Amino acid sequence: VYTLAHIQNMRGLRAAARLLKDSKLTQTANRMKKALSNLWDSELGTFYIAKDVLGPIQGISSDALHALFYLETGDLTQKQLKSIQEASRILETPIGYTTLDSLTSTKVEDPYHSKVVWTHEQAIIHKGAKKFNLGHVQKVSERILSLPDIFFEHFVLTDAGQYEGRSNPQLWAVAAKQYFTSNLT
Repeated sequence: VYTLAHIQNMRGLRAAARLLKDSKLTQTANRMKKALSNLWDSELGTFYIAKDVLGPIQGISSDALHALFYLETGDLTQKQLKSIQEASRILETPIGYTTLDSLTSTKVEDPYHSKVVWTHEQAIIHKGAKKFNLGHVQKVSERILSLPDIFFEHFVLTDAGQYEGRSNPQLWAVAAKQYFTSNLT
């Protein structure tokens, strides 16, 4: 179970239940919400990245911040929200949130998913943080705007200490720029 995917699917079921007025879908979504307690890592103060047959996969990832976009107010306690915000400080960069903490990223062979700042994710994180009144998280995700050209899909930190854009242009990066432009003016 990937926590972010679980939360995204819960959101989808909730929407379908509302549209279709289907109580069975609502019940399934409610069970998924209850299952979030099994995906909470009280040691790190954030969600597990995933859980498999070997047990929980720990690490601090931007997934917890990303998940706020899909969650509803009341899904998490104020203590959990504060904890996610505090745990995520380790992910802060001068241009937003990176995908994984440095220790966990060394265990991932694919740097595309471990050592980058995703442009579109900053907009998703911002919107979720706004919903839950996490001002600090909003400010950090807005840092992506400090780059002269944010139309790259993602950015990596080079050995020279600069951020280098990769995969330009990307539609979801254009959408992120549009989101920030219309929500911060």
